[in-house]
Amino acid sequence: MSTQPEAIRLAYALKSYSPLPWAKTAHDAAAELRRLHEVNQGLLEASKQALKALDDRSSLMKWQAARESLRQTIAKATGENK
Repeated sequence: MSTQPEAIRLAYALKSYSPLPWAKTAHDAAAELRRLHEVNQGLLEASKQALKALDDRSSLMKWQAARESLRQTIAKATGENK
């Protein structure tokens, strides 16, 4: 069993399989899968950080850091940081 994320496995498979008429589409799909995987990892990490900050109610700095991390990750996920 592979520990590689499914999106990354599919991206690699799409990039490897590129018959001429579909080559650009396959490469574009592979790139989008890799981008979405990266965004997903960022959202997961920011969510974990926010949850930890909420659990530790005594630290305002952790709340502020979690909020900023969430803002940055949401901007990246929505393409607002371009």
